[in-house]
Amino acid sequence: MTVSAPPVPGADVRSTYDALAPFYDRFTADHDYELWTRELEGLARRHGARGRRLLDLACGTGKSFAPFLGRGYRVTACDISPEMLRVAATRAGDAVRLLERDIRRLDRLGAFDLVCCLDDALNYVTDSDELELVFAGIRRNLAPGGVALFDLNTLWCYRTFFASSAVVEDDSLVLTWHGRADASFGAGELAEAGLSAFVDAGGGVWRRTETVHRQRHHPRAVVAEALERAGLAVLGVFGQDTGGRIQGALDDDAHSKAVYLACAREHA
Repeated sequence: MTVSAPPVPGADVRSTYDALAPFYDRFTADHDYELWTRELEGLARRHGARGRRLLDLACGTGKSFAPFLGRGYRVTACDISPEMLRVAATRAGDAVRLLERDIRRLDRLGAFDLVCCLDDALNYVTDSDELELVFAGIRRNLAPGGVALFDLNTLWCYRTFFASSAVVEDDSLVLTWHGRADASFGAGELAEAGLSAFVDAGGGVWRRTETVHRQRHHPRAVVAEALERAGLAVLGVFGQDTGGRIQGALDDDAHSKAVYLACAREHA
């Protein structure tokens, strides 16, 4: 087998996800977005969310907003990667307003009842000052009484998934994940993993695309401080299991994700 390899795009989030866009849906094919988003929507409504205007930040290929469309939401979605948005457009058609945005520099796009940022997008924001900028952009887009909902990877996630290897394959595509963390990973540290895609180009040639994923674990106190500085109040912090179900109060050492709900401070 001959392998041809283009240059590694590096750690920049936009170039990483531009390169990953053709393979992202296959890599996440086993994720039950319908169940997961139904759990999250129920949690948001129990904490005051009322209307059906959704802003989906870092929407990727649209798998996170698609179930909300089926539940009657009016959706605006944005992502830093134009290639991920291109895939999202094929999923959503004209039903969703899709915008290319860096969530660290988010302008006012409207007044939304629910603002979501899912699938560990905020772990790619590795600076606490930039985390505050994201939260300020969320605050800017909340309607009166609106709820913000976002998730973050936990210590458990970095000590397991980011410390392991995995392979996803079919006849013409092989995806390999190589986590470079270990069981000693600590709070607030940076984690790195490589995701490689091998595509059958015919004639015994496989084309390789390499992406590097660098994320920071955000301790709860750091998140709370950034939210406060951005004018948001915490409504609740919950743990989520690997199947997408909410498990009650967060245990960073046991749950796969931390789920935060927040609102504008004046509406808390």
